[in-house]
Amino acid sequence: MKIEEINAMFPAIAHAKFEIKLDYNNESVSTMDPNGDEFTLGLAYFNDGVLYVGRNESLNQRYGTFAHEMMHFVLFLVFENRCLPYCKGDTVREAEWNEVVRKVKEQYEKNPHTTENIIKWVFECYDSDYQQSAETAVRVNDMLAFYHDNDNKIVELEGLHPELFRYMREKVLTDLKIPNVYRM
Repeated sequence: MKIEEINAMFPAIAHAKFEIKLDYNNESVSTMDPNGDEFTLGLAYFNDGVLYVGRNESLNQRYGTFAHEMMHFVLFLVFENRCLPYCKGDTVREAEWNEVVRKVKEQYEKNPHTTENIIKWVFECYDSDYQQSAETAVRVNDMLAFYHDNDNKIVELEGLHPELFRYMREKVLTDLKIPNVYRM
């Protein structure tokens, strides 16, 4: 199965040295990495170039987890800013990104019970502003990979989070010099 959104990340990592470890026997990565717990579906060590992906509950969830962890790695390599989607010191882009995260969080807080789980987990699993920001940055690829076979759901998510999709399309993909593969 071809997932354009995942394939689009590969040019950014074409010359990077990294290893992907998959565990098809366990939902989480806890048996491969003691830092993971039973709820940790994927984990990345950027400085070491190691990405862990567990079996997850479904094939779509595995696709989403892989895209999620890979995007963390791409952001780490390209922007050199702790997995945030802008270069360190770029105060304009930082302010734009912080506004995107604020809007996504505000929408979650207004409707926590109807928020997409992939977005909801950012604000229910992570406490610090940095963690929420870095996790929000990988959710577009996570959702696109997870829902790769459900165009209606993707259109719905783009409608619910237009700022998030727009920022990732217009800012991040431009910086990665990757053709625009996100749907509008």
